Amino acid sequence: TGWITQAEIAKYLNIADITVVPSRKDGNPCIVVESIASGTPVIGTDIEGVVGHLKKGLSGDGVNWDGDN
Repeated sequence: TGWITQAEIAKYLNIADITVVPSRKDGNPCIVVESIASGTPVIGTDIEGVVGHLKKGLSGDGVNWDGDN
């Protein structure tokens, strides 16, 4: 954990198969846009800040988060 450079972010995203964003409350996580830009698909909770950037089957998909469980 901790701070990494933009070059390191790009390196990690380029070797990743997928990015998982399990946020319950996040206005607009930068990692979603960074992952899409690198071509890494995103799976994240169906909050607007995540799914608003995704095109199902192309850049990733949102999954239902049931706040009661």
